[in-house]
Amino acid sequence: MSARGGVRNPDFLKLWAGAGLNHLAVRVGAITYPLLALWHSGSPGVAGLVMAAVLLPNLVVQLPAGVLVDRLDRRRLMLWCDVGCVLVTGSVGGALLAGAYWTAHLAVAGFLHGALCVVHALAEQAAVRHVVSAGELPVALGRNEARSRGAALLGQPVGSVLLAAGRTLPFLVAAAAHLASLLLLLTIRRDLQESRGPAAEPPLRAVRAGAAWLFARPFLRTLVLLLSASNVVFQAVTLALMEIVVRGHGSVALVGVITALSGLGGMAGALTGSWWARRAGLRPLVIGAFALWSLVIAALAVSTSPPVLALLYTLIGYAGGAINVSAHVRLVQVTPDALLGRVTSVALLVGMGPAAAGSLAAGLLLDAAGTTRTVLGMSAVMALLAAVAALSPALRGEPTARAQNRRGK
Repeated sequence: MSARGGVRNPDFLKLWAGAGLNHLAVRVGAITYPLLALWHSGSPGVAGLVMAAVLLPNLVVQLPAGVLVDRLDRRRLMLWCDVGCVLVTGSVGGALLAGAYWTAHLAVAGFLHGALCVVHALAEQAAVRHVVSAGELPVALGRNEARSRGAALLGQPVGSVLLAAGRTLPFLVAAAAHLASLLLLLTIRRDLQESRGPAAEPPLRAVRAGAAWLFARPFLRTLVLLLSASNVVFQAVTLALMEIVVRGHGSVALVGVITALSGLGGMAGALTGSWWARRAGLRPLVIGAFALWSLVIAALAVSTSPPVLALLYTLIGYAGGAINVSAHVRLVQVTPDALLGRVTSVALLVGMGPAAAGSLAAGLLLDAAGTTRTVLGMSAVMALLAAVAALSPALRGEPTARAQNRRGK
């Protein structure tokens, strides 16, 4: 098949669309759960508590989800996740229609919704290579990354508009989206995993097996740690954008426009990441992305013009989309199917987990050192990471782009 075939493959399109509806529904929920809590309670503290409940599954559910994805039938697991999401979001919408509201109900529903979507997303990521050929996999995963960034881009405005139109609407629409995802999955008949024997390992040992496999591979270990460090840096860069705009007497809407353009840049990077990786290889792409980030972040330290800021953040998003999809392609290509859920969950936790601490540290650093010095410091950190990528013996062992292309044929 051609590289474009993965986009036309009916089973891939059903899987892609169903997971896209789930991504959008959970992104809508991320803004509407806390907004509804603020609306009813009038307390930012209560809203913050509900927001924490919605986001907590990203940290505490990833590793158990990886075990489930590797032990259970992935198609059935996603179907049950969709059923659960319909019930959870429908319970909130139904309660509101009946004139009832409880903060505890909202927090528990937000946590369960997020947890079920974490499991669904991880199962879908592991299932993709079973509905496309090896040659189509990079293009298919690029479409998935672009879809995820598009959902992140649309989630907040869609959720806000729906909530403004009616308190029940975001939850009823989310329930309908999960129901549509379920119906799409029911039409996929093929297996979404290799045949397996009965699970023999206890869950904790199963998680350790996935982590051990990942960290025993020098190339993947180094790549995940580099991306984790970059995600911490980007917390400071995001906060710096807010500070730069506010200092220049800009509006909150301007921050939204710039971050939206960054999201569009990420979508474009995701769609072209496999093209860059095929021609240059993953190692040069990693080095180039970190070097570009270092230069762009340095330019932020002296930029106040909104068009320039928009361009710089679009470049940041583009490089991020390209490197994320290329790294994910490599992970999926080399990981045994029986370990794919656990390995992916460990990679996501290591890659994204430190970002929460990075946000706190970034805020303290901006207060103590000021925006310009903090941003220049982050540029220096990115330059250091680019040098590590260039000098790392682990990354030098990566196959050439030509060898990778021959494997994909």
